[in-house]
Amino acid sequence: MKSAVLFGLLASLTIGLSGCDDFGGFGNLDQRNTLIDDANLDNAEAAPVTPLAAIPTTGTVTYDGVVAASTTGAYVGSLYADMSMDVDFAGGAITGSITNVDLVDDATGNVVQGLTGTLALTGDQTDTPAGGIVGATATGNLTGAGVVTGTTTAVLVFAGSVRSDVTPADTVYGTMSGGMAGGFALDLSQGKFFGTTN
Repeated sequence: MKSAVLFGLLASLTIGLSGCDDFGGFGNLDQRNTLIDDANLDNAEAAPVTPLAAIPTTGTVTYDGVVAASTTGAYVGSLYADMSMDVDFAGGAITGSITNVDLVDDATGNVVQGLTGTLALTGDQTDTPAGGIVGATATGNLTGAGVVTGTTTAVLVFAGSVRSDVTPADTVYGTMSGGMAGGFALDLSQGKFFGTTN
């Protein structure tokens, strides 16, 4: 993850403000830096899909990264969170977690409120002629006390692919959809996720 963050810093110098158009903008450097998150998401999106011949057939690989989406409902802005996705390339199972869920102000990029709780990530990796496909669902309860208050149940759906950035199959990237209902309701749109081994 350190190298991914370093790439994000370098990319932000090279691509200017392109990452700011996605979700939260610059961010408060004392909190979550959404500019780095957006640059890493953009980099993962640009990485080519790993061809089937280069998809691992043994072992479990951990991809660490970020999820981000626009939010409406109880809070209008953006949501960012950390993702850890373990892909068992021998058996095809995906496990992992979503943690450090933050609501972010789109105008400033600052974290407005953190939500406590961990979402469990489960799913499958499937080999296709076009490459490796990842599909997973993250579920669990999140609690807020502030702009949004109460405990809500989150269901987030991930659909993406295994990609090659620096080395073959070192990245996962895709879309994320879903929302939260219960103590407070949030609808997610334009969701993205990425994870890297670097």
